[in-house]
Amino acid sequence: MKTESGGAVATQAAPAAAPAAAAPAAAGATPAAPAAGEGAKPAESGKPEVDDYKPNSTMIEMVVNFLMRVALITAEPKETAALSERCVKLLDKALGIWQGAVLKFQYFEKVIEKSENHPANLHMGLEIFNVLLERQMVKVTPNIE
Repeated sequence: MKTESGGAVATQAAPAAAPAAAAPAAAGATPAAPAAGEGAKPAESGKPEVDDYKPNSTMIEMVVNFLMRVALITAEPKETAALSERCVKLLDKALGIWQGAVLKFQYFEKVIEKSENHPANLHMGLEIFNVLLERQMVKVTPNIE
């Protein structure tokens, strides 16, 4: 709404509608459809609808590499240590969902090389490496001569 001088005037939101149970129903009226997000109904077969979306390999690679980078970057400051731990947990979940995900270790190596005096970054690097070993994403072979 605008005033005569052209300035904007704040308006109040319309009051919420009364619940359907409180209003008397007219004879022969059909019930209102539920609002979005309310009472999601299963498909006609009785099973819930399944979202069959699958991201392509490039998107999967971007997600897992992003999680790895953020986990390493945020390990140092105490304020963001929880974010770092959360990223490692999400990385573990993502690798559980997308077993064929490709991780780029160039960034991992750069951060670890620069972490000479930062034990938090080294610790997080080991946490990430542990997740990769648990998911069998990295195969370790002994160097026996």
